[in-house]
Amino acid sequence: MTTSAGGFNRTSRQRLQACHFSQDNPEVKQQPATDNITLSEVLRNLSLREYLAQEHGRTLEYGKNLQWYHGKISRETAVHILFENGNTDGLFLVRESTSVPGDYVLSLVKSGQPQHFQIHCCGDFFYQIESGPPFAGLENLISHYKESSDGLPTHLGAFCKGELPPPTTMKNGKDTPLHKVTSESNLNLMRELLREHSLVSKYIDARNSSGYTALQIAVDKGNYEMVMLLLDHEANVNTKDGGGVTALHHACMNNFPLICQLLVERGADPTARHHTTGWVPLHTAAQRGHSECVNQLLNMGVPRYPRNADEDTPYNIAVRYSNTNTSELLLRFVPPPPKTSYTEWFHGVKDRGYAIQQITMNGGGHGSFLVRTSTHKPDTYVLTMVAGGLYYNFEIETKVDGFHIDDGPFFSSLEYLVDHYQKYEDGLPCKLTVPCKPSTVVPLDNHRDAPPALGPRPPDMAVGAHQNAQQQKGPVNTSPTKVFSLFGKKKKNSKTSNEEKQDNLNIIDIKNIVQGRELGQGEFGSVLEGIMKDKHGKKHKVALKTLHAEHITTGQKEFLREAEVMCDLNHPCIVKLLGVVMGPPMMLVQELVPMGSLLDYLIDHANEVSEKDLKRWAWQISQGSLYLESKKFVHRDLAARNILLSTKDQAKISDFGLSRATKPESDYYRATTGGRWPVKWYAPESIYYGQFSHASDVWSFGVTLWEMYSMGDQPYGEKMGADVIKFIEDGNRLEKPEMCPQWVYEVMLKCWEYRKESRPTFETLCEMFLKSQ
Repeated sequence: MTTSAGGFNRTSRQRLQACHFSQDNPEVKQQPATDNITLSEVLRNLSLREYLAQEHGRTLEYGKNLQWYHGKISRETAVHILFENGNTDGLFLVRESTSVPGDYVLSLVKSGQPQHFQIHCCGDFFYQIESGPPFAGLENLISHYKESSDGLPTHLGAFCKGELPPPTTMKNGKDTPLHKVTSESNLNLMRELLREHSLVSKYIDARNSSGYTALQIAVDKGNYEMVMLLLDHEANVNTKDGGGVTALHHACMNNFPLICQLLVERGADPTARHHTTGWVPLHTAAQRGHSECVNQLLNMGVPRYPRNADEDTPYNIAVRYSNTNTSELLLRFVPPPPKTSYTEWFHGVKDRGYAIQQITMNGGGHGSFLVRTSTHKPDTYVLTMVAGGLYYNFEIETKVDGFHIDDGPFFSSLEYLVDHYQKYEDGLPCKLTVPCKPSTVVPLDNHRDAPPALGPRPPDMAVGAHQNAQQQKGPVNTSPTKVFSLFGKKKKNSKTSNEEKQDNLNIIDIKNIVQGRELGQGEFGSVLEGIMKDKHGKKHKVALKTLHAEHITTGQKEFLREAEVMCDLNHPCIVKLLGVVMGPPMMLVQELVPMGSLLDYLIDHANEVSEKDLKRWAWQISQGSLYLESKKFVHRDLAARNILLSTKDQAKISDFGLSRATKPESDYYRATTGGRWPVKWYAPESIYYGQFSHASDVWSFGVTLWEMYSMGDQPYGEKMGADVIKFIEDGNRLEKPEMCPQWVYEVMLKCWEYRKESRPTFETLCEMFLKSQ
């Protein structure tokens, strides 16, 4: 993703993905077990109004240590309140931000001077002070800073008494009368209770001691009338429970298709994700095999192929859990035609300046947009849109799995993609509203109106996956094969497998890093030049591969995986990893390779490249690949863009984000999930079966050779992934570049033999190019 408004995080959802859970607030008293007596029985001796008044008093007593909230007051008023309450060190209050909706401000005293710190809302009920740790619930954030200053000028002490914070800002709260009547499924009493609007409305979206709202309890009960009644009284349909899922997740979990329909009709967001697994409600229904809910959601226009944090679609989940009826439904479902046409918004090959000018001339209203083909990347579409007066540019990936933006769903055509984002924000800064129509209709050459040729692929082929699936069925907030949680506190005396792997990494303190100018953009963040100070105080120039906050969920796992691959590699033709900064921001610290990528050099300096240079680079790339083979690693992303030049005489293989180790008993790695695969560089067995070996790296090496001898041309031109596959299956191969010697082209053709056994080895390739020097 690129933007013209630097620093934009795609959504609060992605800010949330940088968060972790804190321990529960010890100051909040845990609720006793629910009394056996029903609310109806309680009201035999009290009027409802008397009972509610008593409950309000109990709520204030229950949260007497939480009454540090003062609502929407000005900074001057906050300073006055602090002064009136003694102005002692650590004295504090929390107030609503007057500048950023959804944010709060911590005002505290240090050395007699008031100081103010913005509390950012990361999404839902997650909060963070600047670069400090994020917490689930304002109550947990305040509790943390009472125990430790952790970056503040002092830890928090006494507070200026105000009122309880808004119930929706707390992860867990008190069981209210509304929770109780909902749990008892007493519809008549709920009607009577909701008529007491002044006392109940404030708490309608409050979470109980288990973290559930009344709406979520009603959904779990399957009580359609109670759900409707709560929605009629403005219960927030998209509030998440303490576990991070919405009422729609609950309906899918319990197989209530009619409630699913009601919730979506009343504004439930089917793209809402669980904060760690990335599951949307359709994933939940697919895991449980609840085909009725799946069918209901699909018929209401919910995207069929959303991805979770592990890149799994609901189809992948259904297959993994042996839910055959559900997986077949997902695979065979034919969505209705999109309500939009590319003739309304597609402008062909245009640059960013043109896009901004056209949208501005069209009114430049909130959500105005157009789609264009990038002038720098001919096979890449770009969505240009305006939100809040700022212009944004999102690359539309066109992998074999379909069209998608960042980690959004796959779509079989651009029309379906635009149609989706006209209905849901789903990671964009706002919904798409007004299309900017081109002056003349531009043909959309790569338009596809059918599903991707290979479908969502590949399904999990791991041995024993289907046999174990039924035993693995668990709560909605787990990934099918494991709990996918990048944050969450670990027990001090137990290590996860990830932590054990990190023991091999050289962890670098961020204090020893100075960030410099940007060198380029990676998949998950910027690549910067930097300075690293070693343990002897000596400074070294380095490259810093950074992880942006909005990619923390998928990116952190990939970063650590790449670091694990690189940490033991030591070869002159491989970029050296120096260490990892755990952040924030997380960074891979690598040797600085000053001349940048081979692809850029070929494009920018074609006249300076000799045949001798090309043969030397080819030899060095094959040498580095042979070294990786000796280490039992397959690279999976050999391409000119991932070869860096230290000097004109030294090429180095980089970017190990897709690299994997082969098993001791095997010579290949099998991918069990789809992803953002560079299909134009992939061998047939990799595309069809997710099988990667040193022989498939040889195929990629052949494509890299072709890039080199064509001076950086795009392989297969503007062909889409599915068209490339058909081109190869029909027996065709890339044509010989004009300046390429015949013997080198014959090497390429050998690398592209359909049967992997017929391709040369890297050892053979090394010998070929060494002899040619």
